[in-house]
Amino acid sequence: MPDTLELVGAFGTDIYGLERALRLVQSLILFLVCSPIVPSALGLPTSGLLQLLSHLNLTRRTMRLFWFLGSFQDSYRVYTNKDGVWLDALASSTFGLFGALESLTLLDLAEVPGVHLLGLSLAERLDAEAQVLWLVALCASVGGNVSRMGAWRTGRGAAGTKEAEAEDEGADKESRAEHEAQSVADTEQRVARPQPRADGYRQLVVKTLADALDLVIPLTTLGWIQMHTSLVALAMLCSTVLSVTVIWNRCRQQLQAMS
Repeated sequence: MPDTLELVGAFGTDIYGLERALRLVQSLILFLVCSPIVPSALGLPTSGLLQLLSHLNLTRRTMRLFWFLGSFQDSYRVYTNKDGVWLDALASSTFGLFGALESLTLLDLAEVPGVHLLGLSLAERLDAEAQVLWLVALCASVGGNVSRMGAWRTGRGAAGTKEAEAEDEGADKESRAEHEAQSVADTEQRVARPQPRADGYRQLVVKTLADALDLVIPLTTLGWIQMHTSLVALAMLCSTVLSVTVIWNRCRQQLQAMS
């Protein structure tokens, strides 16, 4: 078992973990700014906290500069896979478009004097309209995950994870005689150690909850629902904590595999 220091080091050097850590700090600061008591009680200037929020947001965007390429790659992989779920393709495609617009407007939103690409007004308009893409991507992601969870519970899909798909594909190639001969050994292995699919299902539930909580952000930004900013910050904080646990567990599993 890796110790806590090793886990913190692995998490801090993971680009996804570091981005989530910054998002956690950003959501905490946003929650403090929205509180009418905390900033004054701690002697924190609201203007300084708002500037820090802007810097954290731009830093996270810079870290995600080329992530949209991975989203498009995932979308193509789903399209070319005969067993792919169309909701996954929609989610990956819209996540990619959203990320591309984020990257395109990064330079202008940084507001560097004399340096611009699209102009601040156009960049702000594109940034606001990109929230629709993020909303569609989150809805598609939640829908795809819920369908996989339903398939898992009915025993038809094992939650649709990549690991489960690989296992099912390998099982189809085995003969019935081999399957019957190994059934006793498989039963003993399931009793001796927890099934990795159970962990995959729990992570799928966590990801679904995180995406569902993130829906609050684009919905309020677009003005489709009215919610106090402190509640939005709380939803952002909870979704970040949930996603952090997934990356934390992945880092722990990687360290265990290396040891």
